[in-house]
Amino acid sequence: MTLIDEANEFRYLGYNIMLVDFRGHGNSEGSRTTIGYREAEEVKLAFDFVQQKGEKHIFIYGSSMGAVSVTRAVYLYGDEAFRTDPRNAFYSLQTYLKARAAQIGFPAQPFAFFTSFWIGLEKGFNGYKHKTTRYAAAINCPVLLNWGTQDHYVNEKEIRAIYEAIPYREKRLVVYEGASHESLLRKDPEKWRTSTESFLNNPGQ
Repeated sequence: MTLIDEANEFRYLGYNIMLVDFRGHGNSEGSRTTIGYREAEEVKLAFDFVQQKGEKHIFIYGSSMGAVSVTRAVYLYGDEAFRTDPRNAFYSLQTYLKARAAQIGFPAQPFAFFTSFWIGLEKGFNGYKHKTTRYAAAINCPVLLNWGTQDHYVNEKEIRAIYEAIPYREKRLVVYEGASHESLLRKDPEKWRTSTESFLNNPGQ
């Protein structure tokens, strides 16, 4: 579990925790991923499960692809009961693939363009429309958005576009200087704890 440290922090704050492995990840079955597109359904199923247990104050934490899945889940199933904390959400499938190409030494284009098309074709959706900004525009709940200045998959322009796309006024963008696409809790524990606890206790400030 890559979020076990964050889960322990939430337990320390008094929250019950449900950790979810998406299809094809961790101990879940399957070997395919849609990079946040169909995984949104799993976010909603997990949310419904917790809600059926009688919980009324539910907070959803997502990192990287998980953050995109959470944002898309709110877009698809919109519910004011959601409180979200997307971390390192990519701007779109194409920008994510461009960054991935750079990491492995491939030319960003046409790799990102054709791979977006291929992924969408294989998985049955339009890869060019898989954009976090599009999903963020439907958010109607408090949001804490975290980002590191050295993130090699999500640049400042992209994260600010996601933030600006969120219409709900109770939103925060917390920037971690020098942090990459990594656990921001481990990078700056004090800042993570302070900003997260503040958001949970009073999302409107």
